[in-house]
Amino acid sequence: MKHDGLVRLWFGAVRAAADEGEKEVPEDLKLSPLQKAKLHILTRQDLSDFLWLSIRSTEDLSTEAADRVWEDMYSDLMEDAIAGIWNEQENLELARYMSLCSEGIGDTQTYCEYFRKILPEAFADDCDAAAKHIEKRADKYLDDFIVKRKKLFHSESRESDDAPPPDLDEFEYIDWLMSH
Repeated sequence: MKHDGLVRLWFGAVRAAADEGEKEVPEDLKLSPLQKAKLHILTRQDLSDFLWLSIRSTEDLSTEAADRVWEDMYSDLMEDAIAGIWNEQENLELARYMSLCSEGIGDTQTYCEYFRKILPEAFADDCDAAAKHIEKRADKYLDDFIVKRKKLFHSESRESDDAPPPDLDEFEYIDWLMSH
């Protein structure tokens, strides 16, 4: 698959995983557009940390190629996360939050800490439980995608190993079949 196709594929996987995780936001918590954008940033950043390693191993790419896919996918993800916010004050707030998250999330405790920064004080009691559910569901969705992608990639590579080389005439094709 070409670079642009891999960028779109992994962008879609991370975005879908983040959306899946965000379904765990409690119904009684009504997030403003700014809070939703921050949650998009947080969840997508968490899913993207070290994702280049999975891209490399899943797609059988060099480190440099996997980095390029990750970088392009990541910038698209963050642009998508903040789309629709036009207020200068909110843009500044998003930039500060994105800067905080861009250092990496690393663990559930940090995820919960950054999640608390999104929410109003009134929701502080149930905040960590909700954050853990969001992170867990998003991680599971992305992990499932990676497993399916690896199976597909490896089955495709096995099929191509078993396939005859292209441009064989009928006699070469028969020889190839007999020897394999």
